[in-house]
Amino acid sequence: MVGEAGDGASAIAMAGVLGPELVLLDVMLPDTSGLVVAEQLAALPSPPRVILVSSREASDFGDVLGHSPALGFISKPELSGPRVRMLLGLA
Repeated sequence: MVGEAGDGASAIAMAGVLGPELVLLDVMLPDTSGLVVAEQLAALPSPPRVILVSSREASDFGDVLGHSPALGFISKPELSGPRVRMLLGLA
């Protein structure tokens, strides 16, 4: 099942309903930080794996990405199936 949410609140609600295995999560959302949403997703009974994405580079976020429960970060220009598989340990 695939879903798409336009903001953090919708992402949390949809994850509770759809039970995704993987969430590609933008760091910068209209209503909150994707980092906050990643923490909330990690607290679900069956948490999905989360990969953070952004049009900005990882260095723009300092070391906060390393403190996230997300598997990792991919900049949107580099977002691809092989990069996702690599973070999932499937490469």
